[in-house]
Amino acid sequence: MAITLNIDAFVKDYCGGVPDRELLARHKITAKEMIAVVKRLIQDGHINKDQYFGRNRKIQEMEARQEKKFLKSLYHCPVCSHIQPAPFEHCPACGHEISEVRTVGDSVETHSAPPVGPARRGRPEDSASDHPMAAETAETFPEPITATPIGVPPEELKILPEVLGNLLGLPVQSVSVSPESPEDVATHEFKVTEVMASGAQSVMFKAESISGSCRPLAVIVLNPELLPETGFAEVVRRILTYQSAMSDRNILTVYGSGTLGGQPALIHEYMPSNLEILAAREPEGLSLELLMNVLPQVLNALGYCHMHRGKDGVVRRLPHLNLGPSRFLYDDDTGVVKLEGCGVWKSFVEVRQHKNRLWEEPGVDMAGLAPEAFVLNSKFVNPFLADVYALGAVIYRLATGHEAFTAADVEEYGFVHLRKFPVPPRVHRYQLPSWLDAMILKCLAKEPEKRWRSATQMELQIGKDFSL
Repeated sequence: MAITLNIDAFVKDYCGGVPDRELLARHKITAKEMIAVVKRLIQDGHINKDQYFGRNRKIQEMEARQEKKFLKSLYHCPVCSHIQPAPFEHCPACGHEISEVRTVGDSVETHSAPPVGPARRGRPEDSASDHPMAAETAETFPEPITATPIGVPPEELKILPEVLGNLLGLPVQSVSVSPESPEDVATHEFKVTEVMASGAQSVMFKAESISGSCRPLAVIVLNPELLPETGFAEVVRRILTYQSAMSDRNILTVYGSGTLGGQPALIHEYMPSNLEILAAREPEGLSLELLMNVLPQVLNALGYCHMHRGKDGVVRRLPHLNLGPSRFLYDDDTGVVKLEGCGVWKSFVEVRQHKNRLWEEPGVDMAGLAPEAFVLNSKFVNPFLADVYALGAVIYRLATGHEAFTAADVEEYGFVHLRKFPVPPRVHRYQLPSWLDAMILKCLAKEPEKRWRSATQMELQIGKDFSL
């Protein structure tokens, strides 16, 4: 349905940094309509690149100011650093009686009486001043950066690799599917109708039946510029081998292969959304009910990827090494989460016969790249513990609506991942349970050996208090 919009007024508000919620209400449009409008305005030249990224900087600077104000208003326990928005005399986390409580932003020392009540849980037995998070909390929030904000434009606005930019509208050809695939995949003809996600490594298209009589498919085409033609075909073959052997409710099912515009393509089941889009709808974090539905599935997906017995009977350990919210696909109707991209990094490395440093890999999400990846050759990085770190960054975003780390480029990302500690999630959102706060922070430990051993171990600790 067509919408009526005052373009000049919208561009002025959008480029002026009016927050999304206010923008939607002021111009009486939905979030989906706004994405389409901005995409069209960029295509028509009403919004240029500098205005687009300038707007993002204004939003980030405003959010940073709001967070500083919010953090300074919080009260904390001087013993265990428990934080909450209202003053308290008895710490609910560690049992101490607090004779004088100050806000996080107050530089005056706090004082406490001897502990009473239950023993403290969920924190090590060191003092707050010795805890590595204490110094970061005292800083309240890093100064806003004056560069492209973390992440990328919405999926619909990403620029396609040039070689894949002319595939929209083309039919999927030379389809070969496994016997376990739905029958209609092999008996219908499909053509790609829209871009679902794109990056330097690959593009995911939605493909719909030409007759319109069966469910759509997801068609993934890797960027052929990343490898010579012979090596590229081998990468696709290996990915298909890995993914065809996987069978789990939370892993995206691969049906087979085909070609799109002469390029090898992988054919998957269709999922209408992803957790990046879901998080964008909830700027303050997913509702606790939705978060508790999503979390076990996210953990199960990565745990299965890391260790599983395939349908061919072979036990495999597949690191992912390109985790981000957009890699976890989501169905609003069923509430099911599925991980895509399993085995892609491993296939590229095997065919190249050498490893780039992890930050050199095409399309890698720097927001969740483990600290050790910036100082070690990739062969010395434990890929499974690096995935756990990235998983922590994903859950942090879903739980709080904020990125755990922000930076402008590779060098700055290296600095923040190596030297900066994340603001504890409960500082952003005090309603989060303490076990989830601790779970996320343990994922994001600087030293790999201090992180969770696996996502499966994390799944077993859902709802339980534990020591960092």
